[in-house]
Amino acid sequence: MKTLIAVSATALLGTAAAMAQAPEFAEVDADANGEVTLAELQDIAPDATQDDIDSYDIDDSGTLSDNEFVAWSVSYDVDAEAESDVDEPMAPQNR
Repeated sequence: MKTLIAVSATALLGTAAAMAQAPEFAEVDADANGEVTLAELQDIAPDATQDDIDSYDIDDSGTLSDNEFVAWSVSYDVDAEAESDVDEPMAPQNR
């Protein structure tokens, strides 16, 4: 499963760059060490958990590298999180 995520992350790099609402890796990696920690991720996604990181953490480092972060950000709508009320869950959207 993690291999599939890695391949998808690489394929989605161009897509992620086009997503204006997704923060850049360098903006989230506050200490510029090349890894996004849970605390750094929670700055943009307060509800993020270590399980979220582990789902995209291909190298099992406990943090997100640039490519791992891109895969996470494609699946997570940061703007929706910022606009949602913590007390009220977002209603599902009909497609």
